[in-house]
Amino acid sequence: MQPGFRRLWRGAKNRREKLFRWTDKEGKVHYGDRLPPEQSQIGGTKYDPSGLNKQVIEGAKTPEQLEAEAKLKRFRAEQERLLAEQSDHDQALLRSFRSEEEVRMALQGNLNTLNTQLKLIQANLQRQQEKLAPLQQQADGLQKSGKPLPKEMAKNLEAVQRQVASYQEQIGKNEAEKVVLTERSERDVARLRVLKTLSSNGRSVTEAAKGSAIDLVAGAVRCSDKESCDKGWNAAREYAKKLTAEPLTIDTDRLLRTAEPTSDNDLAVIVARIPGQNGDTLFLDLRCGRTSVGQALCAGDRSREIRQGFRKALAETAGLTAQ
Repeated sequence: MQPGFRRLWRGAKNRREKLFRWTDKEGKVHYGDRLPPEQSQIGGTKYDPSGLNKQVIEGAKTPEQLEAEAKLKRFRAEQERLLAEQSDHDQALLRSFRSEEEVRMALQGNLNTLNTQLKLIQANLQRQQEKLAPLQQQADGLQKSGKPLPKEMAKNLEAVQRQVASYQEQIGKNEAEKVVLTERSERDVARLRVLKTLSSNGRSVTEAAKGSAIDLVAGAVRCSDKESCDKGWNAAREYAKKLTAEPLTIDTDRLLRTAEPTSDNDLAVIVARIPGQNGDTLFLDLRCGRTSVGQALCAGDRSREIRQGFRKALAETAGLTAQ
């Protein structure tokens, strides 16, 4: 504690007053019992009478800082929504299935139901096609001879054609649903496998990185169309994988996440694909341990290097640039 500050603090303590410390525009340090009005643009530090607790008073924020804070708030809100959505899905999956085999059995049951429905649709289609063939033949004969189709025949022909088209459409939807169910089952099996291997033992409890919003949104990269966004997302996935020796704990088309760190000297990475009016934003965020060591890590050079590396990887691979 500097001598000047010590004397002022003792006086303030005796009077049970707060003490302020600030640095002016010329870099000189000052102390006093109140912050000068002109210092409001720069800010300072307020100490309580004990001298042990202090509060940093922020100066007036620039338009750039305010814009960055608004972006960060929006990005993190969507990120938390995606994380909550994934958590809900994971819990439902764990409640529904105890093993990968149960997932596959459920799929087979659904496919059997669809196959039964398909046989019925195909039988109905065949009957309509058998009705359509002679009607179409008669209609073709009349047209070749230049005779008009009787109204009743034209009506019947159109009705049967509609039925044929309807059953054909139902068959297409049936087949498409089988594909969707199969792909979903494969994802569920893969996700269940990951969830069964995850453990919180030895993992640090983390919180989002703190600091300047301008620094934190440096991990945001814009893409304007689906092709470039998909390409950027693949590059983001490869970049996240390079940051950890462990598999990603979340890997979807909207969210990527590395495992929680095993010590305060490590961090976790989250990448979210944030939708927007003019394209998506690929936002890389960091989480560190809830300790002074962890927060120093999130605010330090390694975190800045990770964000810079993210921007570089997406620029080189997908031609995307930072927000």
